[in-house]
Amino acid sequence: MQLETHFDYIIIGNGLAGLQLAMGFADDPFFDSYTIALIDPSTKSSNDKTWSFWEKKKGQWDHIVENSWNTALFKSNKELLTLPLGSYQYKSIRSLDFYNEAKEKLSLKSNFQFILDSVDSVQGEENALIIGKERSYTSNHVFDSRIPNEFFKKQETYTVIHQHFKGWVVETKEACFDPNAFVMMDYRFQH
Repeated sequence: MQLETHFDYIIIGNGLAGLQLAMGFADDPFFDSYTIALIDPSTKSSNDKTWSFWEKKKGQWDHIVENSWNTALFKSNKELLTLPLGSYQYKSIRSLDFYNEAKEKLSLKSNFQFILDSVDSVQGEENALIIGKERSYTSNHVFDSRIPNEFFKKQETYTVIHQHFKGWVVETKEACFDPNAFVMMDYRFQH
């Protein structure tokens, strides 16, 4: 079977931004008659991150939320504060659950195609040429969710602050975590 190489819309990157855009297209009947490709080098078949966010009441993603909390904890060597979140909840979604949700929804639409490829460059905006490692594609409109290379070049000129939290899954022999609260900050130091 010959793979198509021209699409009305191409979305580069099947992460949170690209897949949400694609699902927005899938929800809008306007896009039903247009061909849409999603290009990413990964099948998105593993849990590679967790997204956590604040939200009031019920939300769009509640059916795939892994955990949610109404209470936060702040810990230091001198104090333990319990912080009720009021009308907010702090929610976490595993990326694999989101990827599966998006892939299932988009697979029901015959005008969407997933392409496993790594994009090297995009030339032009409308009627663009997308050059991948496996083949080249053309599209009337391209949405590129990757961070542009120009962003990294400007870092030499400006002070850039990256906020990133690294986490681990911790298992204990006995229950020692409060499932009803998450630790927002832990400033305890060991000497």
